[in-house]
Amino acid sequence: MGPTCSIFFEREPVEAAIVHGLPRKRSDGVFNSEELVTSIIQGLAIAAVVLGIYYVEMQEGSTLEEIRTMVFLTLLFANVFLTFADRSLTDTVLETIRYKNNLVPWIIGSSLLFIALLLFVPDIRSLFGLIRLPYAGIATCALAGLLSVSWFEIYKRGKRFPAYS
Repeated sequence: MGPTCSIFFEREPVEAAIVHGLPRKRSDGVFNSEELVTSIIQGLAIAAVVLGIYYVEMQEGSTLEEIRTMVFLTLLFANVFLTFADRSLTDTVLETIRYKNNLVPWIIGSSLLFIALLLFVPDIRSLFGLIRLPYAGIATCALAGLLSVSWFEIYKRGKRFPAYS
């Protein structure tokens, strides 16, 4: 997620709550404890889903290459979805999708292009020790990646509107 953060989030608009709030004290860290805990939970949720994919594929008797491909692809899709989820710590994806950031199509497009190259170009695929997955396998990885970060959207909504959670 490193390059995505550096390039993509640099162009994001400042949230209204930050502009209207008090400045952070010099002694405060870059992240407050809630942000740090949220990031750790996000990582653990993604890890749990990836390990779940690994476990299921092992139980089904998949080859090492199949398992490696499913796990890696799930991790990449989770990264793409996490990019959208983390655009705001308070606004949902349905709200942040309207943010003006002309890098969104470029960053997401390049991420999806990288995934496509990994899956469909034999030399690149073999460099990573991956195999070509059936489309159902790709869809499973995409869905698993989405599920691994979707809890954060529910959390943000519940945090803003506690009576509806």
